Amino acid sequence: MNTPESVGSDATSGDAINVEHRHRILYVIDTLEPGGTEESLLAVCEKMDRSRFEPVVCHVYRGDALRRRFEASGIRVVSLDVCRKYGFAQAAARLRSVIRETSSALVHTMLFRASQVGRVVGRWSGLPVVSTFSGVPYAPERLENEPQLRPLKMWLLRRTDALTAGLVTAFHSVSTTVGALNCRHLAISPERVRVIPRGRDPGSFESGPQAGKHVREALAVSGRKPVLIHVGRFDPSKSHATLIDAMPRIRELLTDAVLLLAGDGSLRPEMEARVRELNLTSSIRFLGHRSDVPALLAASDVFVFPSRHEGMPGSVIEAMLAGVPVVASNVPMLAEMIEHEQTGFLTPPGDVTALADSVIRLCRDEDLRTVIAERARRAACDDYDIRHIARKMEKFYTDVLSRSPRTESS
Repeated sequence: MNTPESVGSDATSGDAINVEHRHRILYVIDTLEPGGTEESLLAVCEKMDRSRFEPVVCHVYRGDALRRRFEASGIRVVSLDVCRKYGFAQAAARLRSVIRETSSALVHTMLFRASQVGRVVGRWSGLPVVSTFSGVPYAPERLENEPQLRPLKMWLLRRTDALTAGLVTAFHSVSTTVGALNCRHLAISPERVRVIPRGRDPGSFESGPQAGKHVREALAVSGRKPVLIHVGRFDPSKSHATLIDAMPRIRELLTDAVLLLAGDGSLRPEMEARVRELNLTSSIRFLGHRSDVPALLAASDVFVFPSRHEGMPGSVIEAMLAGVPVVASNVPMLAEMIEHEQTGFLTPPGDVTALADSVIRLCRDEDLRTVIAERARRAACDDYDIRHIARKMEKFYTDVLSRSPRTESS
């Protein structure tokens, strides 16, 4: 499984850059609360060649649960401490000061709110600006899955995003599908987009059976019970309801199966109520946010991911690296990652029966689980090893800086 690096043609070579100079990359992101984009940023920054690039992370809004992890890796963190949901004017004034103070060479923005501020201020400061596409926020499916989101609001957000997209020097996309769809929704030329997937450290997910045994003991789950796991925020796009609704069918044949739900979010109370209605409280555990995901994966038999639309979920990469076979919904973004019946199982989105049957098949066939898990781990090591991803990001920055009339070193 090879992920292409560009939706269109590759960017101009950056060999002209003097690598003896170190370039400061200013990452501008909404918050540092736990999430796929935030975890992926930390992973890349940790593996970046510090002799050539120095990462500085600036979060615009309040929320810094991951701050200590960034700082423990020697990454400077700056908070703009904006308390309003948007507060663009206040954020812009503060960000401009940060850019001057840090002598940044390039601004890299992530997520919608931070991107609107970072694009404008970055170009206002005369710097090249990179923006990441981590999802498809303007897909029609979003309106179906999030009834509280009004079409007019989504249209206004898309128009704003498209307007500031004109200020971006180059775009980074986590997958080919995500890049192509954003190009269509925002009227962007594909040649402006470089595709570099998310990455993780394979060594971090080699926990071994002992770690899994300790987790099972802590959760009072016997060694023989089939353990299913999902890791992700409680958000409409993740479709937790599909997975919960599949549990009665799963338990018809796997009577002692246990489902672990790791993560938090606005829909958690609703999903907890759904579990009570289905009388599944003894078999579904809500774990909240966990810092021991590798150990949880080591304790699990099948990773289930019924999301209806995605970017590139880091939790699926983590499951593949941990050697836990994945059952996921067959949406284009996940189909880029998983080859059906080779490195995992893909089922129609929202199809409770198909999801349950795939889980049952894997749980009842240990040999099949082993084969799928081994293939998936090899594919993930080839495509998502964070060391290779960091080198690709560095090459991308070098290419962007080589085309910039103002390339400053620190």
